[in-house]
Amino acid sequence: MSNVYASIELTFLYSKKILGFEFPWITMKTIDNQLYLNKHFLFPTYMALYELERQDIGLPKLKTARKLPVFLRKENIERATNGSLASPEPLLRLLHELKVAKAAKARLMAKHDAENQNEKQERENEEQARALGAMDECGCCFSEYPLNRMVHCSNEGALHSFCKTCARTNAETEVGQGKYILVCMSMDGCSAGFS
Repeated sequence: MSNVYASIELTFLYSKKILGFEFPWITMKTIDNQLYLNKHFLFPTYMALYELERQDIGLPKLKTARKLPVFLRKENIERATNGSLASPEPLLRLLHELKVAKAAKARLMAKHDAENQNEKQERENEEQARALGAMDECGCCFSEYPLNRMVHCSNEGALHSFCKTCARTNAETEVGQGKYILVCMSMDGCSAGFS
């Protein structure tokens, strides 16, 4: 039984060390807190620390980053996980988990980068539309949007414009209620549909 406790204690120790070097600017107190909150599992703690680091909301940081030890270099993690480098079993399991966490982090980083790029493009589009006077008010939420970010009903006498968010919400509501024909949301009594 003492071997089980020793293995668990070794796993906790390795987890803490790995996370300390993976997040070299985050204090060990923060890492300990996140390990505790995530029941000492490496993957959820890794992802929680990534989110804390990404949001950067007054997180206490070290003045000098921790130096990455040799056993946590990418090539040594690869060698250990493919069996060409002898490692204790608890460490080997954690290194496999670390590889999965790093891959998940890379996917999230790519997603966040794409979202940031999209937000930047939307801001630039709005600035350009304002400069050209190509803005219109949504007939539902009454906010202003660039014309190229709006949809309108097919009433040729008086087009009613709506932002894509309101139009999408309306469509989801109507389809959710079993309706398949979308009608203009205008308060003017317009019964035109959408193209």
